[in-house]
Amino acid sequence: MRQLTWAAVGAVAGAVFVLVLGYLSMRVSAAHDGVALHPVTNDIETVVGPHVPALILAVTAIVGSVTISGLVISVVRLTPGSAAAANIAFAVVTFALVITAYTAWEFGPAVRELGDVPYSGGVLGWLKYGGRDSLAATTALVAVATLALPPIFARRARQEMAHSAAPRTRAH
Repeated sequence: MRQLTWAAVGAVAGAVFVLVLGYLSMRVSAAHDGVALHPVTNDIETVVGPHVPALILAVTAIVGSVTISGLVISVVRLTPGSAAAANIAFAVVTFALVITAYTAWEFGPAVRELGDVPYSGGVLGWLKYGGRDSLAATTALVAVATLALPPIFARRARQEMAHSAAPRTRAH
């Protein structure tokens, strides 16, 4: 039962991560295009001129770092079964949303006169941008890779114990 709960937590965390990443990625792209977006609908509100969104880029880095830290901490603090359930669920949901972002929406023109509006769709737009951000796939891979940490830590601890238990010879 505990593993099922941690799997649900991991799945929700994966979905929230992709949504937050998409929200931030959309704002970075809009800043490069020189427009400001509505916070919820993603409609273009004003033309502000192209600029580097340093604060949004910093927040994106912090979100990625906190997420990866959470994945590592889950492996260190939880039981092996619970950590595996949480991290695998995170990876599966994140990869599923990455695949959805590339398959559910067509690649189309980014200029309004040529077709689709580039910043639209509300939450679905966040999923599209978040799923297409390379940080999403990379973090999903890290979620799986962190599951190899406990055997590495256990091996090092056993080696240190064996090394300290060896008899010491005295130099005369």
